[in-house]
Amino acid sequence: MITSYSSMESAIEALRAGASDYVIKPFKNEELLRAISRALSDRRAVRGARPLAIEEYIREVVERFQDSHSEVELARMLGIGRKALWMRRRQWGLKRNRKSVS
Repeated sequence: MITSYSSMESAIEALRAGASDYVIKPFKNEELLRAISRALSDRRAVRGARPLAIEEYIREVVERFQDSHSEVELARMLGIGRKALWMRRRQWGLKRNRKSVS
């Protein structure tokens, strides 16, 4: 959690609610990067050292919506470029069931 108004009560509340860290503005970039690194390390430890499941999420979204959304819409939903989407679909062997999407 990043906040510009900090208090002991809000820090405790955020950590109890599941925040992995509490960063107060203004902060140094190194401070934020350390907090992110700790959060990722904690997450991997909890998940059994399994890498982040971003690719799994992207594949699930593509499989679910590729026939009902255009490539532009899918790429925008995922926050990736059309070429990156195309490359992943090709790598996974995913093909659309329809020629065009209206």
